[in-house]
Amino acid sequence: MGSKSKSGHSPASGGRGGQYRVGMQARGPIRQPKLRDVGKALGGRERAVIVRPELPIAAVLLLLAGPEGDYRVIFTKRTSKVEHHKGEISFPGGVREPVDKTLEQTALRETHEEVGVKPTDVKVLGAFDDIVTRSNIHVTPFVGWMAYPYEFKPFADEVAEILPVPLPHLLLPENIIDETREVDGKKFKMRSYKYGDHIIFGATAMMVRRFLDIVYPGLAEPWQMSPRANGVPQSGPPPL
Repeated sequence: MGSKSKSGHSPASGGRGGQYRVGMQARGPIRQPKLRDVGKALGGRERAVIVRPELPIAAVLLLLAGPEGDYRVIFTKRTSKVEHHKGEISFPGGVREPVDKTLEQTALRETHEEVGVKPTDVKVLGAFDDIVTRSNIHVTPFVGWMAYPYEFKPFADEVAEILPVPLPHLLLPENIIDETREVDGKKFKMRSYKYGDHIIFGATAMMVRRFLDIVYPGLAEPWQMSPRANGVPQSGPPPL
């Protein structure tokens, strides 16, 4: 769930109600969805659920922040003090604790602890497909909405920076990196996203892509399963 730094890029802006295309897959202009439509899109599909009881289970929160039609996606840059994914870009979230009755509560609690957003300030819209990260953590991503601007209170030991990325920025072709990598003799297609001096990659980028595929159906290639998981979605890239 993360990012590495890369210099020389400036964040693109995305205004309210602006129109955007997504590479060659676009079929027309795109507008940012209404919250009710995001909720319908999440609730109107069968969520991919992973059953891996031997793995730690965690939850993250993809936060849409701002007035309807003018959203930012809230990312965090992790510090060098955390155990996993040092210095990378992630969604707020963490491992389920005994105090959490549900994974939704895990996502909300961890978000409060990491960036200071109160659970009562978040409207949860739904969840989408589970993944397993390269550090072997089973993650369920939730989607929520919050008002913006907001007085964030990042936990200094874990969060080096909060990045409110305009949603349309993640749709612009010039901010998308598609590359092929070879792992264990097999070729995989990986997608990352540029934002300023950062590259959003790995599990975080995969969750971004899945969310965009759900909210903007037909505008990107269908998600493919990794053969390493026998049909279970993983954090590894889909095969070519």
